[in-house]
Amino acid sequence: MTFAPLLVRNLNGRAEWTFAEEVAGCDLRIVATQGRGLGVIAARDFAAGERIIAEAPLATLIADDRAGDAVFARAVRQLSPEKQALFWQLMQNESRYGVSPKTARGVWLSNAYPLPAGADGRKVSA
Repeated sequence: MTFAPLLVRNLNGRAEWTFAEEVAGCDLRIVATQGRGLGVIAARDFAAGERIIAEAPLATLIADDRAGDAVFARAVRQLSPEKQALFWQLMQNESRYGVSPKTARGVWLSNAYPLPAGADGRKVSA
């Protein structure tokens, strides 16, 4: 079965999404993949550089991906209680970071994407 994402509302820069069966004009589809859960696929070709989704990051951190859990845990503790709750709802890559308990590092690195290195050469992730 294929589902299309619909933006329901914007919560302090974070989008709340819901999913419905096929929606006319929607360029993305959520599909069940064999052995990998749900995935997002394009329903049409996108031009190079075309913005597909824009959303403010939940948090950003300047750290090397080899940093220990304490670095990531400290960053999560600095979030508001509402944002901490959103953070812990994110999935953790079980094959890489284990199933339980979730760690701040495991959740962060399972969901973050790298941004350009800062002037000091350190990597930034969001």
